[in-house]
Amino acid sequence: MSSSSDDELMIQVVAQDETAYTELMDRHLNALYAFIYRFCDNPLDAEDLTQTTLMRVWERAGTWRPGKVRFKTWLFQIARNLCIDEFRRQSRYETSDVDPDELHREDGKSLEQEEKVQALRKEMRTLPERQRTALELCSIQGWSQSDVAEILGCSVDAVDALLGRGRRTLRLGMARFRD
Repeated sequence: MSSSSDDELMIQVVAQDETAYTELMDRHLNALYAFIYRFCDNPLDAEDLTQTTLMRVWERAGTWRPGKVRFKTWLFQIARNLCIDEFRRQSRYETSDVDPDELHREDGKSLEQEEKVQALRKEMRTLPERQRTALELCSIQGWSQSDVAEILGCSVDAVDALLGRGRRTLRLGMARFRD
């Protein structure tokens, strides 16, 4: 891998450089998939949406503006929009339940811990998409509130409010797991 920045690589992608594109996508693939998976909680849909996001980056590279928005922010905005579109198209995301036969326990993880993780995922799916996106990017992915504000098209104060409301809702929904 080169030491080129995302912006430098993206400038090459705009010029249809496939090597730069591959390097840039390899750099962000895991975080992108994790974000999409947490949004839809379905591995097959997450793979499809990740692939669609990667194709959109190539197809729409010319719409990215260096200096106006960071590449990573632009990438996750594309993914978020695709997830929202898919969420609206398929109401099954709202009502999907975890099939206990499909759970794959990690070594040492108790059934109670798995139930808590699954309950948290279910609670996350009930949140309004802006709250879910803010929580996913800030709390799980470690993004700054200013970057998330850029993706959501709102102020940092609004992101802070979204995080507060989302956390409150999750705490209420997860109350049954408190000691």
